[in-house]
Amino acid sequence: MTQAQSIDTSGHPQWRVLIDEFLDQLLKVSGGDFAAFVDSSIGRERYVFASSGTPLPDINWHDIIGTLWQRQKLKPEYVLLNRDLMDNAAADSELARRFESGLFNLVICLPMDHEKNLLGIACIFFSNAVPDAGTKLKPFIESLAMVTSTAALAMVDGAGAAGENGVYLKALRRLPEGLLLADNNGIVAEVNDAFSAITGVPIESLIGQNLKEHPILGTDCDYLVAKLLESGQPFEVIARLGIEPVLDENTVSSADDTVTGKFLRLRGTAYPDDSDPPGGMLLLADDVTGDVLAKREANHRERRHSQEIELASRLQQNFFPPGYQKKRIKIATRLIAAQGLAGDFFDIFDLGPNTIGLVIGDVVGKGIPGSLMAMSVHGMIANQAGALTPPMKVLERANESLYLQVKGEYWYATCFYAKIHVTQLRMTFSRAGHELPLWWHKETGEITYLEGEGLPLGIFPDSRYVTLQVQLNEGDRLLFYTDGLTDATNRAGERYGHERLVDLFKKNCDLSSKNLIRVLENEIIKFQDGREQLDDIAIALISVVPDSWTTLTLPPYTFMEVLEMILEELRLRGVDNDSLFKVRLSLDECVTNATRHGHQGDGRRSITVSYLVESENITMKVRDQGPGFDFGLIPDPTLEENLMHPGGRGVFLTLRMMDEVSFNDVGNEVTMVKYLHMTDDLEPG
Repeated sequence: MTQAQSIDTSGHPQWRVLIDEFLDQLLKVSGGDFAAFVDSSIGRERYVFASSGTPLPDINWHDIIGTLWQRQKLKPEYVLLNRDLMDNAAADSELARRFESGLFNLVICLPMDHEKNLLGIACIFFSNAVPDAGTKLKPFIESLAMVTSTAALAMVDGAGAAGENGVYLKALRRLPEGLLLADNNGIVAEVNDAFSAITGVPIESLIGQNLKEHPILGTDCDYLVAKLLESGQPFEVIARLGIEPVLDENTVSSADDTVTGKFLRLRGTAYPDDSDPPGGMLLLADDVTGDVLAKREANHRERRHSQEIELASRLQQNFFPPGYQKKRIKIATRLIAAQGLAGDFFDIFDLGPNTIGLVIGDVVGKGIPGSLMAMSVHGMIANQAGALTPPMKVLERANESLYLQVKGEYWYATCFYAKIHVTQLRMTFSRAGHELPLWWHKETGEITYLEGEGLPLGIFPDSRYVTLQVQLNEGDRLLFYTDGLTDATNRAGERYGHERLVDLFKKNCDLSSKNLIRVLENEIIKFQDGREQLDDIAIALISVVPDSWTTLTLPPYTFMEVLEMILEELRLRGVDNDSLFKVRLSLDECVTNATRHGHQGDGRRSITVSYLVESENITMKVRDQGPGFDFGLIPDPTLEENLMHPGGRGVFLTLRMMDEVSFNDVGNEVTMVKYLHMTDDLEPG
């Protein structure tokens, strides 16, 4: 089978035998057509060939081997070559021409080295290699090369005389990697010290064992060993032995991630033999427990990090409610983070029965650092916001706090803060270098900017801001946003810009809040055309809606019908049973008092019940047509002298059940406010 040119082997008579056997085994394992070996001590002038049966073609092998030799001499490594992988320097070589003609479609070239000593190079030539063949064959080809290199050094040292088992077996004891040889029945014939040390099994206990009957390598390997001995199919697998690894006390792990057993990387290939099926198997083993533990540890840390980011992202999203309403102001928001966590922030502050505060901001930076700074700035704004505090003072105080925190560092934040009276629809606001919000006027259909002067927060300690005021009207809409929206770019590098945003907002202001935000988001995605989002995007849509009180009259409605309407709406919002009970009891007491005391039992008079359900509370009003009464004259039923007094218990009970109770000047209308608590399995919708 071997076709060779002369090579000087006078000093080591077994050298040629070793190389011939090695090349034959390379062809068996790889399925290649030809194999060659070049001795580094002689260079490319002399080489040994082996063929799988196909006659050696009459081509310029000298030039081909020279090309491969020069490549390995400069940088010895496992290399795959085909027509597409040839470098410019070898474009006109004989090898390139043979790739072009179709004689070869793949060449594998690898160094024969041991302890950084280059003994030579081996080359395998394929005329019809399957895709990924070189990558899949790498561990088995390298295993054969390592054994051969070790055997060669044994010869050079005078310890490689061929015995009845051949020169391969003489190299076993010198291998640093664990190695086991078994015959075609799976009986272990040879084991080196490294294999014994890795598996923890003494050599004498391994010799003579049948790998098919005694799975000392773990049950996962049974099928692979049998398949190899039957057909010669090589394998590489990570197998676990029943040895408990020691985990460092500082190792981060959980019950789900605990690793038990010792992990070995096993690489099996047919043992050098000319028979079919194989005459035996060669198994290389190395301990990869540390690698497996490190990978599990890294996976666990990455998973824990991802969970923490996800939790932080959910907490951040809580400041962007999909729906919020207080009286005549309705708000919808959306946060689209560029990196899981955003440097943009938004929040709604309850500043009293009829006032809310709104803040939107953008911190320089994104991801985890940006989100942490965003939370810090948000906290500074929240600490200063108040019903009586002008917006400019809120920004000035927040600016001073941020400057002291980041002085000398490149951190700042743009911000827009507004206060809105939710019944009078009066809005005051101040701006700190933020994007100008858009104001759509329902009456005219035109859009104006909410302008204002002021530098971003944190740049100078004494920055000053101005407070401006506007009067909103029913149907008007405001769009607060961050610059990630207008700075979004397409593949051509073009910005989305303010002009497109104004046009899109103006054309779609007749949509619902939810659909309008969806249109904005989809438009940006379409504009970017698959380009990566580079900055966070925050959107807040503020709508001025009609008074949303519901008023019912008894009669024609019955009390139970009215009560059920109110309770059903609260149930749909996920209000807990305790709140439902207190609403039911308080409403019952007030309607009963109106009937008995306000109307003196006169069923011809009507009672009106009005209610308004908001995101955090329900407000109820009960009004009768009676002359009214003085709330201050109602006796306290908890005092001993009033225990037998017939009046005051219903009002007292209502005061205890509700969070806020007030009466009009006449005394014929009671207003009750109950702060709502939600069940665990439902959230307010």
